[in-house]
Amino acid sequence: MQFLQAKSGDNKLGIRNNLPYAIDNIIIEEDDILLDLTNYVGNRIYVRYESIDKLKEEFDIIDAIGDIEEYKEYDYWCV
Repeated sequence: MQFLQAKSGDNKLGIRNNLPYAIDNIIIEEDDILLDLTNYVGNRIYVRYESIDKLKEEFDIIDAIGDIEEYKEYDYWCV
């Protein structure tokens, strides 16, 4: 199973910490990528990115549960 961890507080999901999201399904469409995720309390979340590169700008993709980084919170600045 793979996981996502936010790199910063500036991301499409509005996550302000690096709690992991389990990647349940990835649908690659013609123009974008749709991710089916589950958060730490079991809520399902769907998010769409125009490319894997855009996703990797905001999130680290973790391949094993043992590689998940220690919890941290991010500062977020609204413009």
